[in-house]
Amino acid sequence: MLKGIRFSVLVFAVIMVVVVASQGFWLAENSSVNQVIKTPGVDGTAYWMSLATNAWQYFQVGNSVNSATGLHASGQDYPYFTDWDLGVYIQAIIDAEKLGIISNNGTYGADWRFNEILAFLETRPLTSDGQPYAWYTTDGQNRDDSGQVATDAGNLLVALNNLKDYRPDLASRIDYIVYNRTNYGSEREAVSAIAGSVNIYDYYVVCGFADFWPSQFSSEANTILNNIVNASTVETYGVALPEAKVTSEPLLLSIFNFQQPDARLLNLSRQVYLAEEARYNATGKYTAFSEGNIVGVNGVTYVWEWVVLPDGSTWVIEKDQTSVISVTPVVYLKVAVGLDVIYNTNYTQSMVDAIEPVSLTNSGYRDGVNENGQVVSTVIDKTNGLILAAALYAINNNVSAPYPSLVSSQSKNWLLLA
Repeated sequence: MLKGIRFSVLVFAVIMVVVVASQGFWLAENSSVNQVIKTPGVDGTAYWMSLATNAWQYFQVGNSVNSATGLHASGQDYPYFTDWDLGVYIQAIIDAEKLGIISNNGTYGADWRFNEILAFLETRPLTSDGQPYAWYTTDGQNRDDSGQVATDAGNLLVALNNLKDYRPDLASRIDYIVYNRTNYGSEREAVSAIAGSVNIYDYYVVCGFADFWPSQFSSEANTILNNIVNASTVETYGVALPEAKVTSEPLLLSIFNFQQPDARLLNLSRQVYLAEEARYNATGKYTAFSEGNIVGVNGVTYVWEWVVLPDGSTWVIEKDQTSVISVTPVVYLKVAVGLDVIYNTNYTQSMVDAIEPVSLTNSGYRDGVNENGQVVSTVIDKTNGLILAAALYAINNNVSAPYPSLVSSQSKNWLLLA
């Protein structure tokens, strides 16, 4: 099954050595980028807790969370959410309670939030054949008549499975929602047809379905990951990557949200990280590719930044996962923090040090900064949810905080140059 316990830093490092030794073809033969060099630091608990506490501000009642329904807005001043977003919120509550930011009881505690979410899922409007709508409002109604896509269901299923593990007392309600209340027939059919995929998002989504229908989807998830890691490779900045559809966010979600991430995925994540650092070394531009909001250009406000695509192209930005556009890449804070808690290098620490302070608001973190130094002003659930997950991972694995003297000069110079 695609879950288990989180790895310690030592175990993670040992696995990386073993996997890289067995899959050495992933590194270009003469590449100088052949190892992750960790930067020494200090005890990081207070540092990571400060990031998590800042991120949790987004999910405060009265900010993004409706006090009457307990449902959240996927973006500040945008009172709508998809099932993917609802999965983000469920995971954020779990992580915040584990971190001690909120208690399980009391006004607006975890119990209240979980109960409101499950009550919504038990009674929400569905299509005539029992399927979820694509978008809901924070007052619990469907925004329009468009139907859900399977991708959004996948993230909700990952979160609901994690909630079952975290709160076994809620398992029967969750099982009723998934198996009885909601008709996932068309989504399961769509997911079962993508076994030939080389898209890392598809792997993550199929894993969510495998949590509830393991006999149908566990082998398919394994097949998709095999497709990706066994694909032909392309070299970028001295690092070899598979010719597949890959970016950082679903890799980080898999590491933080799956209780036992697959060793092949850990190796893939490492290669993507090495490519991003190598791009920085060659261009001087911090690199943390993901999906997210951008500084609006010609009406385009949301993009997918791909590190690599199946045709071998690299560092490509699309506006709808299919149409390539030319815009300035964004250094997404959620990815920068995620990379820092896993690899904890001078590069990742300086990148976070550069963009975290300018991304902070009283209502959580903005999405990031583009390569021209323009702050992306949007504040959304995906950014703050992933930062919470990263902070929990860091504290559980005793990841150090940076020595300011090692990173402040480099990061401040980047902001001045931008």
